[in-house]
Amino acid sequence: MRTYYQANKETLLMLERREEYWKRLTELEDRENDLNRYKNRGGTLLKEEKERNGFKKKLREMEVVLLDIAVKFEEEHNRPFLSWGRSIPDIIEKTREDYETNKKQHQSAKKQQRNLTPTPVKSGFLGSTLSGSKRNLLTFTAVVKSGFLGSTLSGSKRNLLTFTAVRDLF
Repeated sequence: MRTYYQANKETLLMLERREEYWKRLTELEDRENDLNRYKNRGGTLLKEEKERNGFKKKLREMEVVLLDIAVKFEEEHNRPFLSWGRSIPDIIEKTREDYETNKKQHQSAKKQQRNLTPTPVKSGFLGSTLSGSKRNLLTFTAVVKSGFLGSTLSGSKRNLLTFTAVRDLF
């Protein structure tokens, strides 16, 4: 076991460093969903964004190197490189799958919570639900029924009043 560790010390340390970077990246992405992060001062939002982009870049480079090491190890020893009983491609794939499923679960929980929250209902006391033209029509018909036909109305409104007045008379 010690000889295996000594022979592959750099690869195992790189896997450990990748795990640390991955944890830090997920912490930064969790912090990205925090609503209070916009209230921070001192450019912490920009620092976090730069740090997140740096970790993404380092992770991509590290994964390429690790996959190359795994392929070379398999060619030399005719068996896959194992860390805790799992091969390097499996480790990388598993962490990505876990991340994606957690992200989807978080999004679906958020969506479900949004759907369960009732929207405020408009109260009937704020105004009528009639459109402006119907409201005008009702007002003018009430005026006509009361017997007042003013001369201050425009031609189209006067025609409307006359038509409704005639209709109400029959």
